[in-house]
Amino acid sequence: MAFSLYLLYRVRDFRFGFLTLLLSLMATRQLLTLFDLVPRFAELPGLVVSVLGVVVVYYLLQYTRREAAIKDRLREANRELRRNQTYLEATVAASPDDLVVFDADGRCRDVFASGPSEMSADLAGERVADVRPDVVADAIRDAIETTVETGATERIEYALHDGDEPRWYEGRTARIRTVGADDRVLFIRRDVTDRREREQTLRRFRQAVEAAGAAIYITDRDEEIQYVNPAFEEITGYAEAEALGETPRILSSGEHDASYYEDLWATILDGETWREEIVNERKSGERYYANQTITPIVDADGSIDEFVAIQIDTTERKNRERHLLVLDRVLRHNLRNDMNVILGHVEQIEAAADTDAAADASVVRETVRSLLSKADTERKIVRLIAENQRPRAMDVTTVLEDQVAAARQTWPAATIDVEAPAEATAVAIDELDEAIAELLQNAIEHCDRAPVVTVSVSVASDSVTVRIADNGPGIPEQERQILSGQGDIDSLYHGSGIGLWFVYWVVQLSNGRLSFEANDPRGSVVVLEFPADSDRRRDG
Repeated sequence: MAFSLYLLYRVRDFRFGFLTLLLSLMATRQLLTLFDLVPRFAELPGLVVSVLGVVVVYYLLQYTRREAAIKDRLREANRELRRNQTYLEATVAASPDDLVVFDADGRCRDVFASGPSEMSADLAGERVADVRPDVVADAIRDAIETTVETGATERIEYALHDGDEPRWYEGRTARIRTVGADDRVLFIRRDVTDRREREQTLRRFRQAVEAAGAAIYITDRDEEIQYVNPAFEEITGYAEAEALGETPRILSSGEHDASYYEDLWATILDGETWREEIVNERKSGERYYANQTITPIVDADGSIDEFVAIQIDTTERKNRERHLLVLDRVLRHNLRNDMNVILGHVEQIEAAADTDAAADASVVRETVRSLLSKADTERKIVRLIAENQRPRAMDVTTVLEDQVAAARQTWPAATIDVEAPAEATAVAIDELDEAIAELLQNAIEHCDRAPVVTVSVSVASDSVTVRIADNGPGIPEQERQILSGQGDIDSLYHGSGIGLWFVYWVVQLSNGRLSFEANDPRGSVVVLEFPADSDRRRDG
């Protein structure tokens, strides 16, 4: 009995408590009977049976304990399975991917969609060939078959049309080994439409950079060249392999002092764009001129890691400008000297000759003075083209008022009206005042009646427009078309309006636009449109 009670204590399974107690009582009875007056061996079989019963109970209890342990492990395994299921559902919900399980025949067995998706609605339980376009179904089926046969991971891309615009998807396969059943295939699908659009944009930019006529190169913060485009090789003479890993100092001509480069680095390290003319040296040792722009490349957190430099080779233009300046100086010097000689002799003839000769001499004198005036205007045009003019913000109203006041003093008989706001800030080069003076002079001197000139200014969000209207005979149509960019200069063109060409270049170098309108009832309107000052626009 003591042994039976010990078993109950160890196992703590009371389902067998009654049987253990009964067998223990039987064993006790047999023991007591064994030591009674009756023959001792008469009860020995019963004792053996009782002991065997206790042993059987012991093993039954051991089995029960093992069963309980197995059930505990099964419960833990079920809990682990539920945890894994929860993890899987959370992973799928947080993932941009959709997961589909296919059998070897291409039938969908399970769908784990990352969000609202057409997959769970129309694919579950179906063959992919029944719910997808033929081309897409063939690609997915081929990938599934290859994965089932070889175990290799397959990757495909396909498009599904959602309205007018296609959505692009990337699919990957992986074989799932199953015990006692056919293998299955996990198909992972990801929407890559945005990625493809970014890649397409990058391809377009790269093609544009590769095709650009300007030399483009990228350096890191240590000045090492990381990229050069084909134009860089053509302009500098350095092949890509020769330039990569080097610094832009391989292009240094020695023309610029240390302060030039100090200003350059201070500008770009401050996050600003550097724009300056530079004199560099090709691999051959030949110098070349370039308009250079260097811009910092800023990453997502705002730090500067790289710089992109763009060089536009201006060597040929520089040479032409140099030749133009030389020719201008020679002609201006010789022309002015010769004209002054002619003018001196004409004045002597006027003083000594009779009336008819004096009248002829007067015509010659005025013609010479006109030529000298045109030579001065030509000199101003050459200076505009040859020099590096930079537009700046200026008050157009103030410029107009100053020039109108000067014109009223020079031509007091002319009527000049001004309609302008108190302030009109535009971006133009410093020669704007000379251009306005030229237009006022043309409007007054070329008028065949009492001159009436109206000057007006209008301000828009992105531009400032000046209109100068007169009542003269008008500007010839061919001249107007050529100056406004609507006509071509050919061998038949002999325009005499060199002053208008000066105005044209002032407007062009100010990044503006020159046009013409007819005045009602008579005359012309010259329209000058300039960019508004961006700082003023932001303040407004």
